[in-house]
Amino acid sequence: MSIPEKRKVENEDPDEYTPEPKRTQVEAPGDENEQDAAEKDIVLDDYRAWEKHLNYIICQGNEEEINRSFEKFLSQYCNDGEKWADYIEFKMKDKTLETVDRIWIESKFAKVLPKIYSIKLWRRYVKYVEFINPITPDNGEKARSTVFKAYKFAIDTVGNDFFKSDELWGDYLRYLYNWQTVNSNESTTKEGMIRSVLKKMISYPSLKLEENWNIFIKFEADLNINKSRKIIADCTPEYLKIKSINDELKKLTKNITELKDRRYVKRQLVKWQKWIEWEKENHLKISPEDVDRRVNYVYNLSVQYCRLIPEVWFNYYYYLILERNDKTKSIDILEMGHSVNPTSLLLCNEMSRYYESKGDLEKVRKVWLELTERIEKSKTYSNKDEIVSYLYCDLLKVVNRISNIKEVRNIFKLARKYMNIKWNVYVTYAMIEYYNNEAKIANRSFALGMQYFKREVHFVEKYLDFLIDTRDMANFKKVIEISIENFKEVSDDRALKILFNKYYEVEERIGDSESMNSLITRYSALFGKAKISNFIRSGLKNNFNGVDVVRILDEYKEIAESNDSDVEITGSGSVTSVIEGLKEETRPAEENKREANEENELMAKLQGFLQALPKDAQIQEQIKVLSIGQLMDHFGV
Repeated sequence: MSIPEKRKVENEDPDEYTPEPKRTQVEAPGDENEQDAAEKDIVLDDYRAWEKHLNYIICQGNEEEINRSFEKFLSQYCNDGEKWADYIEFKMKDKTLETVDRIWIESKFAKVLPKIYSIKLWRRYVKYVEFINPITPDNGEKARSTVFKAYKFAIDTVGNDFFKSDELWGDYLRYLYNWQTVNSNESTTKEGMIRSVLKKMISYPSLKLEENWNIFIKFEADLNINKSRKIIADCTPEYLKIKSINDELKKLTKNITELKDRRYVKRQLVKWQKWIEWEKENHLKISPEDVDRRVNYVYNLSVQYCRLIPEVWFNYYYYLILERNDKTKSIDILEMGHSVNPTSLLLCNEMSRYYESKGDLEKVRKVWLELTERIEKSKTYSNKDEIVSYLYCDLLKVVNRISNIKEVRNIFKLARKYMNIKWNVYVTYAMIEYYNNEAKIANRSFALGMQYFKREVHFVEKYLDFLIDTRDMANFKKVIEISIENFKEVSDDRALKILFNKYYEVEERIGDSESMNSLITRYSALFGKAKISNFIRSGLKNNFNGVDVVRILDEYKEIAESNDSDVEITGSGSVTSVIEGLKEETRPAEENKREANEENELMAKLQGFLQALPKDAQIQEQIKVLSIGQLMDHFGV
């Protein structure tokens, strides 16, 4: 019997293909010391390099080295069923029933089989059961029965795998075909079992469904060509239903590939999500329990194909919580996902929340500090200082929720030891102290931060906001005056404008006219008199119920639509008539007389603009439908 080949991905999307990058050369190290060095050079997060390394050392056959490398690899990539299968296969290689380490192998199977739906791993499991239950003259029936149970267990778990289940079904059928029957009863039983397996095999959607159907037809025809017609005819209607659904699923899963690089591939995520939704729609018309089982299987498959994308694990985790209410399995999936993606903020946060719900402060600290340490040591991130600071901020907030202010202070001390810690850590810590009724300590934290971040305008803003909230106006004025001088020294106009605006806003609320005038004078001295209007306007701007009063009353004038306000511009219309129309629309007659100079300047600008417009009819028609107000607004006049 021919066993179908593994699936080949056709027409892979070019934008989803990334050429394999050059990696550390581990293919041919010179000696054991060089091999050790090669392994150390491989970054644990580099999946492709590790895959090459493991394939190489298996070929070399050094048991100690294989054990060390596989244990290290699987400590992180714990859901890699294919690598578990390779490791166990190596442990069985050249072993006899007396020498094979059954305790080790069976402990590994017990650990990983319930969590990993990998065809290769489950095939290795039934092969192991076959190995330890050989057919002997005095034990054949019992051994065969044990193997049958193992196959049934495997088929019930992963027999519906759309991509590779044919490999497992093929192993099962091969085992049945090799059954050397000794009497007619056994022959009848064998024939019935093969037929039952084949019928079950073609009842599932599969990438090789048509080939499986042909195997079934050939089996029946080889037994009895006359009886086979009726058997095949009875099965054909159901097969055609499955085939129609199978064709739909083939299109849906086309180009799904196993990702081996840490990159976010949106299209792959969308394909998996569509498949999951398709399964939930129950096109197979099966029971709700079977639908749930298939949906869970696709989720499990997704974290094998896309194990390096944290979002896939996150989605599976919340499916188990919200739709299956399976807290035990959900935590298993979360822990595996976090192990595979130890630098994922998404999964780290979920692990932290889980431990927080248990009140386990030590594990909460461990989750965040391990992530922080990984980022600190990494050479991947150009902005690692900002990332580390962000993580410490999150840890401060979590510890504040789960423990007491003493533990928060310990974390803050730890954060300060990081050489390039950012200002947001000081702000976060200070505000935690403040909300724990420790305003004095909060103030000292801000003051301490000023020693390091006096030229970080956003930190200064936060400090000033804190002083306003605590009504410490004496320190507010002291800090803002010092900060203005600091930013003058480095000619940071942007920061100065931010501080002056903040200063003016406060003086407007609680100061006096003299103080406001003084600020205006100082502002004009720095930025010129022409900028004063912007300064004053920024103090007046305030959206109330979505209404920007300054914009409405000063920055433009809304004009009610009417026929009188429309300007007719034709290809033969004079520029002067347009100018006159604009004059009448935008300025009362009395104001025009008082501001003749400004009027002339406006006319000159408009004349220059209109003369520069294209003369074709299409442009003229577009201008024709615009009102004067729209023209003014559009061209910023």
